Amino acid sequence: MVFQLELNISISTNSFISNKADSNLKVKNLEIIKLALHERQNILEKISEFFRKKFKRKKIIVMDECLHNNKSVIHTLNDRFEVIPLPNELKTHSDGNLRLVLIEQKYGLVTKDQEMALIARKVKIKPVYLLIDRKGNRALVRVRKNIK
Repeated sequence: MVFQLELNISISTNSFISNKADSNLKVKNLEIIKLALHERQNILEKISEFFRKKFKRKKIIVMDECLHNNKSVIHTLNDRFEVIPLPNELKTHSDGNLRLVLIEQKYGLVTKDQEMALIARKVKIKPVYLLIDRKGNRALVRVRKNIK
């Protein structure tokens, strides 16, 4: 009977020690996982910064009529292009001069005017996007050579 009591006590203390060791091990594992995730995040940030510096995104000019209430559509372009609102010095230019500036600076164009989009595409401005509003739905359409 004494032996049985000692056995129960030793078993209960061993299980307490093993539970405590398991919890310490779990905490250490969680800390290791957090450190690994933090290191992974740092590496991903460094890689994305490297590519941002190495590959400059093409600049794209957005006409004033496209900026009003079209933030979500323009936001989709931010991943691929550096979106620039039409600068004040270009607002006073005629369409012909604006096209020349776009060609010289190698900027793209986002517009609502279909004629302007087609002319811009014919004079080798790339990329050209046409913003279409249909019954409240907005869509960006890339203008290709064969569109008439």
